[in-house]
Amino acid sequence: MPVKLRIAPARQSGVWTYVSVGAWAATEDQGRGLEFVIVMPVEDPRAFELLAMTAYYHRGGTLGLGHTLPIGEPWLPGSP
Repeated sequence: MPVKLRIAPARQSGVWTYVSVGAWAATEDQGRGLEFVIVMPVEDPRAFELLAMTAYYHRGGTLGLGHTLPIGEPWLPGSP
């Protein structure tokens, strides 16, 4: 399982950035290893869950630029 990194905003009105570290290794042999970034308006542990789901889903080698994945619920409270 990849490590996840949380980066606090550089300024008060900034955003929280969450980054996978090591997700690339799941598909390294296929020549399409990726890392994932989630930017949140507030600090939210949910971002770690979303990164884990994304890395797991990608393990099948199915994600690329512009792709989406089903998570079964809104990404954030109030989102469609």
